[in-house]
Amino acid sequence: MYGSPAWLRDEEYPPGGPWSFLFQLDACSEWCPLDLGEGGVGYGFISGDEQEGRFLWQCI
Repeated sequence: MYGSPAWLRDEEYPPGGPWSFLFQLDACSEWCPLDLGEGGVGYGFISGDEQEGRFLWQCI
């Protein structure tokens, strides 16, 4: 839908899909000071009917 995630580790999608990738946040970014763990990256997904979203993250 909106491109593909650049997985930090293995490919991982939320359970109960189908899910479409929506956005990615890098904890090391200056404009996004999130604490997602050491070198963490967050991933946002939206359901097929666009009524529900899920967020997950991966760390080094």
